[in-house]
Amino acid sequence: TKATEGFNPADYQLVAWCGLTEDATFTLPKTTIGETTIEDLKCKMERSATNEVGKLTPLFHGIALYPAVTNVEDNLNPTVMIPLIKNTNNIVLVLQNQGGEEMRADMFEFYITDKNGLMAYDNKILTDDELSYKPYSTAQGSVDMTKATRASSDKANIVRAEFSFGRMMEEHMEDAKLIVKNKQTGTVVFSIPLIDYVLLVKSNYKSHWGDQEFLDRQDEYNMTFFLDNNLRWLNAEIIINSYRVVLNDVGLQG
Repeated sequence: TKATEGFNPADYQLVAWCGLTEDATFTLPKTTIGETTIEDLKCKMERSATNEVGKLTPLFHGIALYPAVTNVEDNLNPTVMIPLIKNTNNIVLVLQNQGGEEMRADMFEFYITDKNGLMAYDNKILTDDELSYKPYSTAQGSVDMTKATRASSDKANIVRAEFSFGRMMEEHMEDAKLIVKNKQTGTVVFSIPLIDYVLLVKSNYKSHWGDQEFLDRQDEYNMTFFLDNNLRWLNAEIIINSYRVVLNDVGLQG
């Protein structure tokens, strides 16, 4: 809209939710000029009746409170820059059996829990039900391990699960858990604090970033866990985004 006499963009608060197409998995409330307030601009993640979440469409958020105009010489078309944060993440989980025992994706139950499905106008996470993120893609296969000096077999079986996940928040470390169960025995293979684990590789990127800045800048995580012949996690190490992390006590269970 062209500026009119007396119009000043710096008098406005601008909120952008980007990616809300017809097939989006996020919704905003209906707005009414003169009635809707900025606090009403809550973005909600779609979920099933049992609070399960599948594949998410990409979602971005930006906010500019009383912004400065970048092209002050153009009175008719004022431009304001709004930096965006990507709120959706992709997580690829790999289970690798180095002993050669058969593994199939349907032998496991995978899910991630968190309470991060309702976002305020400023992108803070509001009180919400606990969501259960389920993988939208699973697969299995094997790789030749004859050249791997640490392998106990010439073949390693692989199970892969891929998830969408909402915004990772530093204050949600106790809520966000990645859980894998053995369907055959009903036992928990592992249950880990997801955000604690992805922060283990922060120093390999930009060590001067704070935890939340790292979580907002990174949107894809590849995590590899090694299992023994009894499908138990060998919890001495994990590979995250190609970085091998030797584990100490970081709140693991299972």
